Amino acid sequence: MFTAVIAMENLLIWFIFLLGFLVVSFIILCIVLMKTTTPYPVVERAEEEKSFLNTKEGLKILFPSIGDPFSVLLSVIVPAFDEEKRLPPMLDECFEFLEARRRDSLRFTYEVIVVSDGSKDRTVEVAQRYTREYGANQCRVLDLRTNR
Repeated sequence: MFTAVIAMENLLIWFIFLLGFLVVSFIILCIVLMKTTTPYPVVERAEEEKSFLNTKEGLKILFPSIGDPFSVLLSVIVPAFDEEKRLPPMLDECFEFLEARRRDSLRFTYEVIVVSDGSKDRTVEVAQRYTREYGANQCRVLDLRTNR
């Protein structure tokens, strides 16, 4: 009986030691994570990625910030990676619909932002043709350096 009590005490001591070790390890892990991570991803953008080209005037214009008041009712974002062949039919249909909607409602405003995610083909040039045709207020091209 006495040895059973000693065995239970040893088991209890090991359990408390293990529990303490796990709690301390968890606290250390939390501290390390808090010191080495950020709450939001760090996205570094090149200077040329912060603006778009107004092809009619040849000027670079900064994209609006998320904190700026909105300037259009609808923004259509078109991700495009090596889409030079598929982009024209899609954009033709898109602009046809949006222009018809704009003619029906004077208050309806829109923008189409084509995001070339490091394309190796002529995706940017194809999208900029639409900027020339519809203007920089309706079509903007964001040319990212690398695929993200």
